[in-house]
Order: sequence, then C-alpha cells, then structure tokens
Amino acid sequence: MSNNNNNSECKCSKCSSNSMGFVLVSTQTLRRHAQQDIVRQYQSGSSSSVIEVMSNDNDMEIDFEYNVDAEDQVEAEDLPLFGIDSLFDSESEDEGVIEATILDISDDESDDVREHFSSSNMPVDPTHAFIASFAAFFISKYVVNSGGAVLLKFLNEVLAHFGQSFRLPLSISGVNSMTVYKESDVVPECCNFERLSGRECGNALFFATSRALTIPKKIYISDAQRKRLERENGVRWSELHDLVYFNLVECTVIDPMHNLYLGTAKRIMEKWRSSGLITDAHLAEMQLDADKLVLPEDYTPLGTKIGRGFPFMKADEWKSWCLVYSPVLLRGCLPEAHLGNWTTFVNACQYLSMPSISMAHLDEAHQSLEAFCRECEKLYKAPFLSPNMHLHLHLRETVLNFGPVYGYWLFSFERCNATSTSTATSFQFDINAFLDSPEINFDIVKGNEPLPPSALPLALKGEISMDESKYEHLLEYYRETYDDQTLVHYHQAGHSDNFVNNQIQKFESINLLRQIYKSKTKNQRGSFMQALFETSDGRSTKSYAGQIQYLFVNTAVNSFAGHASQHVFAYVRWYKEVLLQPRAGEGVEVNEVGLEDDSMNSILPVHRICYPVAVGKHLGLEGEVQMCVVPLPQKIYI
Repeated sequence: MSNNNNNSECKCSKCSSNSMGFVLVSTQTLRRHAQQDIVRQYQSGSSSSVIEVMSNDNDMEIDFEYNVDAEDQVEAEDLPLFGIDSLFDSESEDEGVIEATILDISDDESDDVREHFSSSNMPVDPTHAFIASFAAFFISKYVVNSGGAVLLKFLNEVLAHFGQSFRLPLSISGVNSMTVYKESDVVPECCNFERLSGRECGNALFFATSRALTIPKKIYISDAQRKRLERENGVRWSELHDLVYFNLVECTVIDPMHNLYLGTAKRIMEKWRSSGLITDAHLAEMQLDADKLVLPEDYTPLGTKIGRGFPFMKADEWKSWCLVYSPVLLRGCLPEAHLGNWTTFVNACQYLSMPSISMAHLDEAHQSLEAFCRECEKLYKAPFLSPNMHLHLHLRETVLNFGPVYGYWLFSFERCNATSTSTATSFQFDINAFLDSPEINFDIVKGNEPLPPSALPLALKGEISMDESKYEHLLEYYRETYDDQTLVHYHQAGHSDNFVNNQIQKFESINLLRQIYKSKTKNQRGSFMQALFETSDGRSTKSYAGQIQYLFVNTAVNSFAGHASQHVFAYVRWYKEVLLQPRAGEGVEVNEVGLEDDSMNSILPVHRICYPVAVGKHLGLEGEVQMCVVPLPQKIYI
C-alpha cells in the first residue's frame, strides 16, 4: 500500500513496534530496512538451511554446516555486496523482497574443505575470497567439461551488475591458483570383484545413499581431470552406473578366445622366442613331429606354421597349438620349469574349452590359472605380466555368471558354427542317459539305445554281408552283451530262429551332439577316439585309444534284442597299451605304434565313444618310436 507521495508502509522489526504497526517511508528506505532485517537475523544465529539436490531417481543430500566463530564474523555493513550503494542503487523499479539462503558446513566436512585451500593467495576482501573459494570448490565437485568457464563468466557478470571491480579468472586453473585449491590425491581402490549394489566396495568413486545402494558419484572435474581418473582407475563415468541392477564389473564378459588363445598363448610364445628358449632349430624339429600328428575333425591343423615361427596365427590355430600340438612337441625343447608351467596353463584351457563344465573342473581350472600366473611372475618377472593375465583369475566368475564359454566366446561369431537343427523322431531321447553312456553306464550299453537328434538321419549305404572274421566278433559281442549263449551263427538260421544277422549298412560319419566321428579315410581325421573298458581284474576302468575302421548298423531279425532291433556300432582297432606312462602329467598318453588283434572289443556301440584324440608318432626318451595320444575336450551342444 502506498500514499500519493510514493511512500510505502515499512513493517520491519523496528518500524512495526509503534501502535500502527508500520511507518511510511520511501522506497529506498523500505529496501534498506528489509536488508537490515536479514542481516540482523543472520547475526542473531538463525538456523542453517539445507540444500537438497534431487538427481533423477537418486535422492542425493548435500548437508553443509559451518559454525562461524564470533571473532571471524564480519559486519554486514562492511561488506561491499551488502553495501547500500553497491547493492540497491539499481535503476530497476522492482520492489520484491530479497531472500538469502545461508550455507552451513559441518565440523567434519569443514576440515576436508579447508585442506584444499590456502589463504596466502586469497583476495584480501573476505567476500571476494569467499566467491573465489566457492567457485573453485563448486566447479571441482559438480561441474563437468566447459561448464566451469561458463560459471566463472556468469559470476563475473553478477559482480559487474552490482558494481564490483573484482573479477574472477576465466580459467579453472586461474581460480585454483588464486585460491591455491588442492585436488584430493586419494586414488579409489581397485576392483575387488564384489557387487556394487547392496554392499560397500571401498571405491571412492561411489557413495552410499539412504536406500542402502551404492551409487556412483559424478565427480569428474574437467577433461584433464577426467582423463587422469580414467588412467588411474581404468573406468570412466557412464549413465549405466545409474542402473541399480547393472553391475559394471560383473556384467562385463571376458572373452576366453582373446583372453587365453590370442592373448597369453601368443604372448608366451613370443617370450620364448625373444629369450632364446625356443630357437629356429627347435621349430624345425617340432615341425617334423607335427607333420605326423593327426587331428580330430573339429581342430584346425597348423600345416607348416610351426616351422616358420607361427606367422599370422588365428585364434583357432592357437587353440590347436595349446591343446593338441604343444603337449607333444615341447618336450625336449623347453626347460622343465617352463614346460611344467605351460602344462598347467594347458590343463586349465582343456577344462574351460568344454561346452559343458562341472563345478569341480571349473575350480581346478581356476586353481591352475592362479598357479600359472604366480609361476610366470617368478620365471619371467613382473614386466611380463599383463592385465590380460589378471583377467584369467576372473574367468571363473564369468563362467558362474554366464555359463560355459561356448555361449559367449567369439569363435561362434567368427565362424557361425552354432547352427542348430531339429529332426522329428519316433522315440523320446533322454539326454542324461546318453551323456552317462560313455563313462558311467558303459558296461550296460548295448548299442540299440536312442541316438541324439543331431545324429539322425544316418546316411546309410546299401546292405552288404559283413566280413566273416569280423562277423565272428559281432556274434560273440551279442552273446556276451545279452548273456544269451543260444544265439547261433547265421549259417544255422534254418535250425534256429535265434541267430545273428550278418547283413550290415555302413555310413561315413556320425554327429554326436556336434562332435563328429568318421570312418577311416585317407587323411584319417576324425577317426581316432577313446573309450573306457574295465581292467582285467575288474577293479577299475581305463581309457584306451583306437581308430574307427568303419561305422555300421546291424539289425536284429528276431526278438532277442527287444523292441529296438537296430544297433549302431563302430568297428575299432585299438592301440597296444604301455604300462609306464612317463608323460601323463603333461596330458599326453603313450602307446605302442602297433595295434591289438581284433576281438569282441572291436565292436563298440557309438554311445560309448568318450573323447576325440589327436595321435602322432614321436621319438621317446630312449630313442624308440612311440604313438603319442592327446585326449581332447569333446564338443557337446546340449
């Protein structure tokens, strides 16, 4: 309310004490009284305000408390920004009341704030010192990239608006130099692979909220500071941090193809070559032995690359080197300590390269990789160790979180080898029973059990008569397997209906859950395998290596085999056993070059095939020629 003389009713704490409750004063006096009321309220110790900053769905509270000592207080009338001439001599006719918010900083936080500043280069004027300190501190904590320069320019325009001659530098480094602001030297702790949601990880880049969730702080200051933090901690800010269900560490998948084969396997060979552990003479010698090795169908042969120093090696070639070639060829070339450590790495790769893996094998693989890395530190010293080798120790968590490596390693992306097929069958296939057949139930498998859909339909050739000598072994197999000595030779079919048919149908290959086995051909690839048999004393089982001569189907013409009359077999010739196995710890079995005589054991149901193997002739320690056998992981896609 105003009178005709442009006077206004002032109801400040002094003017409202009369009987009317106000005094008519000029507009300028009204403003001055209102400002003085604010100053008096501040000096009387009014309660501090709390600024609450709301950020998206995260309630981030920043509480500032500062207990100002009486001796440090400055009269408001002495401060330029509170001066009447500088603050209220504007040409504007606005008559709104100015509201002030007073920031308070707690005692606990005040020490943290003070340690960043030094008063030696501060502006003499306390208000100017406060503005400069506020600008440096606020920009360092809450402003990213070019926002700091924009804020400094804005503050200078505010100072100019109120007639102040003081100006802030327009660069962040200039403000820091003016206030001698010191950034924290605390480096966040490195990854401890614990979940960031629901528990503390000890990393200074994160803080706990009232919802007991660990949320990242947005503390990046400038491009230079951001790059420094990235360089020191290996991470940068991402909006994905705001997803409380997304754990950046655990949700980062380690690709075993690059980690194991294109990473460590390649790096170790380069180290051996550069240090003289593997020479050109060694490579030439290894190439001669490599030419004698026969690999399974699904493993890539290296050709002449070993003798030429492993040029232009691809991931699947490094895989073949690790799992097939190196256990056989490195004996006699590397010192025992280096060979033993490499064997530990190969053992871990064997387990991790399986399409399915048990917890026991996963734990053994992890322990092997840990032992390998520790020994590398002794053999090759710290500079050889790389971050990629550190990731070996996180492969176990990766498998636990995301399953066996065949689900995400990059072989399938590069070769598109995960094509699935489906075949209608007239029977129900029990995957668990089939997986138990080679090792657990091998003694009760007959050969007429259901095959997996991947094996069907069999590409059968026309019926032929089985070789007479081999038929004798088939007849013996049926008698022993079905415990029926009344089965007779087909020559006696006219005297008894209980006879074994001699008609068979051969086929070239069979696909058992994506692991392919083949009949013997000129290149022999895919025909070598292993199967379990009981030892002669019947107390244990032992694996034997052999070569499939041909795959065939025999159909029972009577009821001795029950309702499923079609039997699927591999006719196998087995290598002679050697009792002493000097290289068992290296993953290499040694057999004689010669083959066992054919017997009933040559008739093997395909359900009992355990593993594919690589074989090759190799000179033993005493100069004798031996057949080396390297059992390999079976590819099983369930």
